[in-house]
Amino acid sequence: MSPDDAATERRFWTELTRWSPSGNAGPGPFLRLTHPDQPLCLLVQELAQPAPLTRAHLDLATSDVEAETDRHLRLGAKIVRRHPQWTVMAAPGGLQYCITARQP
Repeated sequence: MSPDDAATERRFWTELTRWSPSGNAGPGPFLRLTHPDQPLCLLVQELAQPAPLTRAHLDLATSDVEAETDRHLRLGAKIVRRHPQWTVMAAPGGLQYCITARQP
């Protein structure tokens, strides 16, 4: 991943989650995102090369799949597939995830 690609990916996840970069994420190329109302953090790890296999991905619940899909597109994601109750997306770095029609 080039430095420009890594910066795009960090910017995407920061803007998407609306969480703040915070503190030291530990050794290695990590971006730590936190939110004061959440008891967890999200670590965005820059990889030197793509992972060989994806074993899991994020499902993001929303009450309005179309509006949320549009927001992700504006931030640089791409649509992979549409289904009646969810949309498969790809982040700028290629990581796939779903936007689902579940109550958040």
